Amino acid sequence: MSRSPRRLGRGPLAGLIESRIASLPIDVAMKGLPPTPPGATLGDIGTFGWSLHAGDLPTPVAVVAASAVEHNARVMADYCVSHGVSLAPHGKTTMAPQLIDIQLAHGAWAITAATVAQTRLLFDFGVRRVLLANEVADPAGLRELESLLRADESREVLVLVDSVRGVELMDEALTTLAQIRPVPVLAELGVPGGRTGARTIDEIVTVARAVGGARSLRLVGVEGYEGLVGGGESASQHDVDAFLDAMVVALRRIKEEGLLDADSEPILSAGGSLFFDRVVDRFAAVATEVRVVLRSGCYITHDHGKYMRSSPLDGRSSGGPRLRPALEVWSSVVSTPEPGLVVLDAGRRDLSFDAGLPVVVKLRRSGEQDVVDVTKGFEVVKLMDQHAILKADGSVVVRQGDVVALGVSHPCTTFDKWRVMPVVDDDGVVVDGLMTFF
Repeated sequence: MSRSPRRLGRGPLAGLIESRIASLPIDVAMKGLPPTPPGATLGDIGTFGWSLHAGDLPTPVAVVAASAVEHNARVMADYCVSHGVSLAPHGKTTMAPQLIDIQLAHGAWAITAATVAQTRLLFDFGVRRVLLANEVADPAGLRELESLLRADESREVLVLVDSVRGVELMDEALTTLAQIRPVPVLAELGVPGGRTGARTIDEIVTVARAVGGARSLRLVGVEGYEGLVGGGESASQHDVDAFLDAMVVALRRIKEEGLLDADSEPILSAGGSLFFDRVVDRFAAVATEVRVVLRSGCYITHDHGKYMRSSPLDGRSSGGPRLRPALEVWSSVVSTPEPGLVVLDAGRRDLSFDAGLPVVVKLRRSGEQDVVDVTKGFEVVKLMDQHAILKADGSVVVRQGDVVALGVSHPCTTFDKWRVMPVVDDDGVVVDGLMTFF
C-alpha cells in the first residue's frame, strides 16, 4: 500500500534537495533497498510503504530514525541558545544535505567542513557560510577555494592557519581576492603530539602577525579542537579546561596587539561532541566580547558508544533532555555454527569500528514483527568485511533468520559506507531516503 512521502528536511536547502536528490533514479548500487519499479526515484522511497519490521528491507541496512533526528536537532539548538553560543555543526559527520538542512533550519550559524571538496558540496547545495576547520596548503585546493568565492559573492568561508608558511602559501594563491574580499581566517592552537595547530601561545601570536602582513587574508579569531587533549574521551576535565583557557589567552594577546580585523566580529571556536560543555564554561569569560562557535557534529544522530557514554547531553548530563541514538544497522543471523557463536551479515563494509565495536540493541524474530530491546546477552567480538561475529551467553536464544539491530560508536564512519539510508518513523515504516555525498 502506497503512502504519501514525508520529507526529512524542510529547511533552507529543501528546494535543491528536491531537485538534486529526490529526482535521482534508484540504482542497483544502492544497497539496503529492495527492488523498485522502473523509473523510481529517491523521492519515491517514502511512498512504497516499506516496513523495516515486516522484513521489506534486505539486510544489512542502515536506517535513520526521523523522530530522533528532529529531537536531537532541537535539543542541541536549545542548548546553544540557552548558553548564548553559535553552532557550526561538522558536515563531515554525515555529508547528508538532508540532515544539514535540518541543522540549518534549527538555527545553525554555519556548517563546518574539513576539506575544500566538502566546502564545494556545501556551497553547491546552498549553504552560505562554511567554517573550513583545516589548513589548506595544496595549490589546487587554494585555486578552487578562490574560484568558489569569486563565483558567488554571498558565500563566506572561514579557513584555519597555524604557521607563517601556511599564511604565505594562502596569500600567494589568493592574490586576486586581496582587493575584493580578503578571506577571513582563524589562527589555530593545537596540542603537543596532536595534529594541526600552533603549539604555543607565542607561536599563534606569530601566526597572527603574519596574517596582518598578508594582502588576501584577514584575521577574525582563534580556533582549537579540545577533543585531542589527553587522548580524547579519557581526557581529564583539568587538561581540557587548561587547553581552552590557553585559547582565551591567545585571543586576548592577539586582540591586545591589534591583530584582529577591525571590521569583523571576533570569533572563538572549539567544541567537538564530547566536551562542548567545557567550551561553554571556559569561554564564558569572553563570551560578551566574541562570537563563541561550537562545531559539534555527531549529536545529530548520536550513537550507542562513546557519545552515549560521554556526551554532555547524555552520559555526562546533569539533567534535562538527552540526545537519542538515531542510527542503527539491521543485520540478519546467517549462521549459528556452534554453541554460543552467532554470525551476522553486516561487517566492516557496513559499520563503524574505529571507536569501538558495535553493540546489539534490538532483536526481531524470524517471521515476526515485534521488536525487543536488548541490553545484554551478546558481545560483538570481531568484524570481517561482510560478517560480524557475536558471542551469545545463552540468556537470549537466536536462530538463523532472526534480525538484530546494531548500534555503533562514532557515527561518522558508518555514514561513509552508505549512499542511501532509509529513514523510518517510530513504527519502522520507511518515510524517506537519506543520501550521503562522500
